[in-house]
Amino acid sequence: MDIDDYPQFKDRYPRGSTERRKFTTVCNFFELAGVFVLRGHLSEDLFFDMGFGL
Repeated sequence: MDIDDYPQFKDRYPRGSTERRKFTTVCNFFELAGVFVLRGHLSEDLFFDMGFGL
């Protein structure tokens, strides 16, 4: 991804575009995983052992 700032991201990948949906899906996954680890519902060791924390 060759983006310098958020306005450029919004211009290149507008809402509804396939690329933006893919990007937000990945970000949402890691946000949710972080919340699970923070709240103790998912072991931090397990998260990193599975390769998600690379």
